[in-house]
Amino acid sequence: MKRIIPLVFLVATGFGVWLRLGLAGIPTGVPFDHLLHAHSHALYFGWAGLAVLVAAGTGRRWLIWGAGLLVPMTAAFLAQGYGPVSIAASAAVMAVWYGATFTVWRGTRPVFRWSLAYVIVASFGVLVLGFLQATDSGTQLARSLAVHAFLSTFAWSLVLGTLGVLARREALDGRTTRLVTWSIGGSAWLLFPLGVAGGPEFTGLGPISRVAAFVTFVGVAALARAVWQRHRSALRAAVAWLVVAAAGLVAVGIGGSAIHSTTGRAGVVIYLHALLLGYVSTVLVWGLAEGRPIELPLLAHQAGVAIMLAGVALPWLTGGRTGPILAAVGAVVVWVAALGWVRPVWRPA
Repeated sequence: MKRIIPLVFLVATGFGVWLRLGLAGIPTGVPFDHLLHAHSHALYFGWAGLAVLVAAGTGRRWLIWGAGLLVPMTAAFLAQGYGPVSIAASAAVMAVWYGATFTVWRGTRPVFRWSLAYVIVASFGVLVLGFLQATDSGTQLARSLAVHAFLSTFAWSLVLGTLGVLARREALDGRTTRLVTWSIGGSAWLLFPLGVAGGPEFTGLGPISRVAAFVTFVGVAALARAVWQRHRSALRAAVAWLVVAAAGLVAVGIGGSAIHSTTGRAGVVIYLHALLLGYVSTVLVWGLAEGRPIELPLLAHQAGVAIMLAGVALPWLTGGRTGPILAAVGAVVVWVAALGWVRPVWRPA
């Protein structure tokens, strides 16, 4: 399974390159939203999700089911975007997570329990969205909040999973692991309103999410300090991206929806990629490598993330078409860097 997971990363980021080339003006032959959903779901469930399940000690049966169902799910998203088949396939993958959580809960580290619990909580966002769509009820803001409840909570479940990876490799001491786990775990599930325009002002949830941004940042800062003291470049760069993502949440917590009006979609894209590609993916690759020499490919990965996000930010700052081209170049660098770390990960320890 450890050999399959890096291949999933190559395929899923390949979809991302394809998507970025389309935004740069090169015809892709596939609708943008189809590529977007195939790319994001394959990375969530296939790459990062499976890597966390492996680290948590999930049984081979659940990993095989998760990897096997990934193929029809991704194909369905490419073919129809969000539709009956892709929704059913993603629900089946979610059922695998429920099964894996039930079987490994008692036998794994507490931080992995937080991670698995977050995935279960994230699934409620999809259930609420399904109810709103089936009954044709709720406002557009309510539906957007349900979508981001899944995206945000699942993303932070992966952050919690990386804490387990770092602790298992003794990159964090027990005290720091507990502090960061409780700080992030206790607050990050409340962050989702901050990702939607109007969310920070939403009655009840909005003010709570703004406070949660500051609590989460405390945990992120403690993690960054510990990693910065103990490790070198690639992991230092990874936690720097995590700090960027958490600082963005604090900015929204202070400025509210005015921040969304200023940054537009670029702000959300930068936040998610800094969190998931810059931080989560780097730590998971480092964990899978188990001490093999992958420092240079991981630094190249960080460079690709920086180039891509600079390209995402450029149209927001200056306008023009240079930004999408630069973002596509960065995506290609990330994919090529993956070729550099996949081979050492495949080698025997």
